[in-house]
Amino acid sequence: MNVKNADIVIDTGSSAEVLKAAIDALNQIGAIGSIIHKRNKQKIEYVTVVEGRKGTLAITTGFASGYTGTGTTEFQKFLKHVGVDQKEIDSLTTDTDNEKVLRFTIK
Repeated sequence: MNVKNADIVIDTGSSAEVLKAAIDALNQIGAIGSIIHKRNKQKIEYVTVVEGRKGTLAITTGFASGYTGTGTTEFQKFLKHVGVDQKEIDSLTTDTDNEKVLRFTIK
């Protein structure tokens, strides 16, 4: 997951602001092929990379997983917005491993 090569990077803002910015960026990156979300809860690191046909979006703040909280809730809203299956979305709070890489494919 190379954030430095992303066309758009969201690295500041509250979870709600990041959700809005991520949704706004979808037009610029085109149709989504995949989403990769990496977490390390001990280091409090959460990185999401969204691969589109026209570009890549990297999100380094605001979206989280592995617990019930605002960051996870806003990330779930984003995934629902882009068409990820609800069962996969629900797994973000039930899977509580400290370190995890999650991959979502958009059909």
